[in-house]
Amino acid sequence: DSAIIYSNDFEGDVSDWIHYPVSGSTDLWGVSSSRSSCGSNSWNAAQHAGAGSNALESPVINLVGLDSAVLFFRHWYNFDDCQNDSFIPDGGIVEVSDDDGVSWTKISPVDFYPYILQDICSNTLANTAAYAKDGGIGAEFIPALFDLTPFTGELIKVRFQAGWDCGNCGSNEGWFIDDFAIYSSQILSWLSLDVEEGIVLPSECVVINSNLEATE
Repeated sequence: DSAIIYSNDFEGDVSDWIHYPVSGSTDLWGVSSSRSSCGSNSWNAAQHAGAGSNALESPVINLVGLDSAVLFFRHWYNFDDCQNDSFIPDGGIVEVSDDDGVSWTKISPVDFYPYILQDICSNTLANTAAYAKDGGIGAEFIPALFDLTPFTGELIKVRFQAGWDCGNCGSNEGWFIDDFAIYSSQILSWLSLDVEEGIVLPSECVVINSNLEATE
């Protein structure tokens, strides 16, 4: 019983998404066809050879007039840990800006981040709760859910920031993001969908057409 406020499965135009280094000079975010949750493409932050962090940033998303909102996406990740259970040098976080990217607030998933990144060799996200090590069930992407209610009534951007230490013990695939969507439980009178309920099996895709009433 939720309305889709914004969604992108990254199968088409992604020109309104931007990516850049946050710390250091390396930016390895790009659209990848090597892994995806649904369809052929996802965004991937490839493993860095040196210390730094880089970000993937969404376009502006309008939460004005809403009193509830959630962020949903699917992801798969393989961050470097030197195959050591106690070593957690690299990882990723999710952030929100309500001032057009001037400042960013880290947000946490409803089930919390699984690790705390260690202060290893200049990782810029050191001592931060983050996604790290491995996430996924085989090749299957896993869901993530964040409460955006503190940002309702605002124009926001979402970004994914991945942080890396100064070296690697092997080749790791990094972080893959797919099926990005923001929902609201507040049903919008100007928005309707041609399919309002159903079941989508893992790794399958369903196209749902939306209808917008611009006179309201």
